[in-house]
Amino acid sequence: MKSISFALAFGLSTMTTTLAAIPNVAAELPKLSRSSTWTPLSNFKLQFNSFHPQGLVKVGDVYYMSSVEILEGTQRYPQPQNGLDRSAGKGKAHLFKFDGTGKLLADIVLATGEGDVYHPGGIDFDGRYVYVPVAEYRPNSNAIVYRVDTTTDQATEVLRSRDHLGGVVVDPVNRALHLVSWGARRWYSWPLDAGGAPVSSAVKMQANPMSYIDYQDCHHLEGELSLCGGVAYLGGHPTKSSFGLGGLELVNFNEGRVLSSFPVPLWETVPASASDPTYRSMTTNPFTVWNDRGSLTFAFAPHDDETTIYLYTVK
Repeated sequence: MKSISFALAFGLSTMTTTLAAIPNVAAELPKLSRSSTWTPLSNFKLQFNSFHPQGLVKVGDVYYMSSVEILEGTQRYPQPQNGLDRSAGKGKAHLFKFDGTGKLLADIVLATGEGDVYHPGGIDFDGRYVYVPVAEYRPNSNAIVYRVDTTTDQATEVLRSRDHLGGVVVDPVNRALHLVSWGARRWYSWPLDAGGAPVSSAVKMQANPMSYIDYQDCHHLEGELSLCGGVAYLGGHPTKSSFGLGGLELVNFNEGRVLSSFPVPLWETVPASASDPTYRSMTTNPFTVWNDRGSLTFAFAPHDDETTIYLYTVK
């Protein structure tokens, strides 16, 4: 296991009173399969440059979405240097707040002045705070986890890690923060003490038992259950093209188990040209889900820069 260091700037003492799950969703998920019917409800285009979206939650009538603005791309090293396979690059970590018409309400910039740490990941909401991991844009690196108070949109640092953290889940049942590494190949669990602060000496790391998809975004549902969405790019086809297989997984991080997984056969048409469009899986970037009067409603944000939010119901 990698060594992990922490710098706590804020105790999570209010956590027991603010945690909130996404209700009435988990019981419906095992019913989904490859034959489930996805029905489009509506969509709306964001009225701002969304850069590269990473995480999405719905808070009442507004949305929060994490996104990375790339200012300088990373470059692969011919050989790994100090355990890293590429340069750091440069960028900016955004947490956008917008309404159901796509109007930008706030642009919260995270990790300012933190050097190579600028890539936010998947996010989760506990009833008051949006949790956002921000990492270097390379595996086996460093990360900082923030929480943003949705009553003030103010960000506070929670912990630091000596690994790339690409997504977070807030677990009220076992009083823990679960985070996933680059590609979600490693799962970390930080227990919380009586005051709500992460306990560094009790951090648990376990390997992801599945190799189906790389998680882009995860959300706590209810009990010990979380839902993670993502995509796996599969090569080796005779046409030499790469195929993006999107899907969802119902996860119990405490037990280290994937309880069910299923593909999401939805694609956004990306008009590379009128005669040769390309297609991007709906789970390429972030998603969120809620139960709307007995129907599971998903929101997807698959495209970069000029992002459209797509709403679907499924059964």
